Amino acid sequence: MGEKTRPCAGISATGNWYIDAGIVGFLRYLYEDLNYSREEIEKLVNGEICINERVLSDFGLALWLDKLYYKPNKKEEDENRTSWNSFKNELIEEWKNKDENNRNLDALRCFLKEKFCGNTKFKIPDKVRLRPGMLFNFKFFNVSKLKKCVMFDDFYNYMTNKEKVNEEQIFDKTINKFLPSAAEFPNEFMRSIPLNELENHIPYFKVFLLSFEKAFVKNQRWYFFHSLNIMYSFKISVILAGNKSGNDNFVDTVITESKWIDNNWQVIIHSGFDNRNQEIRGVKFLPLDVATVKILNSNKFKKWPYVLLKEFPVAEEPNYKVYINALELLVEHEPLSAFMISFMLRAVKDEDFKKEFDKSYYYGIYWATAEILHYLQESDIDSKSDKIFKKIKLAEVALTKLLETSKYDQDTAKKYFLSLAEAAIKNNVYEFKFIILKLLQSIIDSTADKEGTRKLVTYLLDYINQIENKFQPKTVPILISLYEMLK
Repeated sequence: MGEKTRPCAGISATGNWYIDAGIVGFLRYLYEDLNYSREEIEKLVNGEICINERVLSDFGLALWLDKLYYKPNKKEEDENRTSWNSFKNELIEEWKNKDENNRNLDALRCFLKEKFCGNTKFKIPDKVRLRPGMLFNFKFFNVSKLKKCVMFDDFYNYMTNKEKVNEEQIFDKTINKFLPSAAEFPNEFMRSIPLNELENHIPYFKVFLLSFEKAFVKNQRWYFFHSLNIMYSFKISVILAGNKSGNDNFVDTVITESKWIDNNWQVIIHSGFDNRNQEIRGVKFLPLDVATVKILNSNKFKKWPYVLLKEFPVAEEPNYKVYINALELLVEHEPLSAFMISFMLRAVKDEDFKKEFDKSYYYGIYWATAEILHYLQESDIDSKSDKIFKKIKLAEVALTKLLETSKYDQDTAKKYFLSLAEAAIKNNVYEFKFIILKLLQSIIDSTADKEGTRKLVTYLLDYINQIENKFQPKTVPILISLYEMLK
């Protein structure tokens, strides 16, 4: 780093998700905050542009502007919050307009001191504070440094190796996120591995530690799609964040371009950082299997992969909520439909949950389709996705039309819904068929348009006769039709 020269070898994935997330975060800081072009990012990755002091100082500026925030009083909040955002944009423009030879780490140190430590509108710590997040144990992100405004000096020393860094002073548990602890696994290492040795094997390793959080994209939880191709991981992170994605889309980048399986994709999901002890809450690692990838690549999910990423709360831990989505259920071979049915049941009883669930209950049609597809031979998934989706969708449409023409009120619909949902959850095929046949007969009896009703009933009877095969997912469209009446 800094004065140390290295060959311009580009940036390669290490295969370690924690370090690779740091690399992706580093690239996102440059792309989104310093407005590097896609071409510049690709050249950095390919080694056509070297990581030099200009690049490192650009990253440093983006990092500090992310970690510093404006703390207004109530009177000046609205006016100065807008002014603060403009101020940050002006700093970036002023910095980028400097001669490239004058964009280096020492110049950045002076620049930040001038803008935040002198007689300035946004002075540290009067108006501007620090939110280090997971990086609180780095010396330069210690809030006690704010008063003396020496953190920019400490950052400069860290980035340029001017000061010998002792990981025991700047790290506590961070190192254990990507290496087993020598204390916990005494047979794993004959000795501790210093950071300097890691950096010899991974250029700019210490820099990438600072940008780990930036790689993750917030849904309800935090997501990082990790592949052995850094550029692919970067593109997905940007697309999911909705930042400057241009003409890119999820499928083209993840499936068509990168050939998921060839690149050993895995999805890392976590529920947030505990900034008190640097623990990452509820971490899950989802290696994407061939069947799941083929489902994502099938016609019904190419344009709508987000229906499989929709998060639903299922439990609460002391400091965070536990969520699930269809993608992880597929990878873990869990029954998607059973979860969707339980969500509908919960929504009927829990008004607060219902308000949120009503925005996405129709995803159940896609979840049911995905579950059935996951049972198929991998070679059949793409060719049968349209047919299976259409069949499930038509069952929902047919029953919805019948219910609209019948005289059912909400109470009667709720009674049938609860009975059918209970039978579906219990996997009781015969009870489910008995109840739905009873419902159809009562619809026929109460409807004047016997001919129009008969066509829809005939379709549903044919559907029900085949319901034993993949029973639970096939109950979902019927339950959705009844649930719609309870909205």
